[in-house]
Amino acid sequence: LELYFGNEGIGLTLGRVHINSCDFSLGNYCFDPVEEDYELDHFDMQVKRDSKALIPLIHGAQKLCRTLQLMASPWSPPAWMKISKAMNGSTKPGLRPECQDVWARYIATWISAYRQQSVKIWAVT
Repeated sequence: LELYFGNEGIGLTLGRVHINSCDFSLGNYCFDPVEEDYELDHFDMQVKRDSKALIPLIHGAQKLCRTLQLMASPWSPPAWMKISKAMNGSTKPGLRPECQDVWARYIATWISAYRQQSVKIWAVT
């Protein structure tokens, strides 16, 4: 981390974090896998999966770079929000029309959950 974010390294000040699993994840995951949970009642506000390694990594980077800004990239909605019912791959369009609102609220809820973990999101792609 020192080589990336520290004074003796290249001094990165911008990082990107994925929302849900991404191409580099060991498997697919999301924070509300409960089918048709339009109210997000089952959203994991502790973001337990990311709390194991990703959030501690971010905290380490934040200690080295107090001005670190994080950009969040939604990789895939939960499978139940997609026409294909699968997180990998998409048809066009990939998101079920009736899930547009809940997907937007999901992203906002994820940002709030990260804030509760002392990770502030600067931007969303």
